[in-house]
Amino acid sequence: MVGLVISGLVVALGYGALQGGLDTQTRLTSHRDSGEAGLAARALLTDALRHALPGVPGGPESFTLSDRITAAGTATDSITFLTRGIVPPLGTSGAWRATISLRRDSLRFVAWPAEGGVGAPIRATVHAGDLLDVQVLGRGALAAWSPRWDDSGVAPEAVRLATRSGEPLVVRVGLERAP
Repeated sequence: MVGLVISGLVVALGYGALQGGLDTQTRLTSHRDSGEAGLAARALLTDALRHALPGVPGGPESFTLSDRITAAGTATDSITFLTRGIVPPLGTSGAWRATISLRRDSLRFVAWPAEGGVGAPIRATVHAGDLLDVQVLGRGALAAWSPRWDDSGVAPEAVRLATRSGEPLVVRVGLERAP
């Protein structure tokens, strides 16, 4: 009888330890996967912004910034711009129209082929909290960070995306163009 009780205790302790180990493994795998997805989304955002089309002053719309504030007073800005990208999935094909916005508590990137291009829309999401503050660095006499961008025909010098969930992402736009 004593042997059965002791065996039962050993089995119960072993089962509890095994279950705790499996739960920890599941949580670590989930955390790692979400971290990797966040890094991939950040790389996609960086590539898209870095290779935004420069546009021409007064020309067709190539970069727009919507500076918005929620009723609670937090920034929920968004940008829409034309990009080419140089790595998959944007590749070096025709231009893509991309949008970066906040949806609930996630930073959302959506790109689709512009002007009759071919390809399926590209989507990426990364946790960002309830804040997206976009600022742009102007050119020449406008070389200061601003929450506004008035000439939608031209891309700014750089873009800064600030969220609650991490360091701001600062990207110089159009590395191929002349300074």
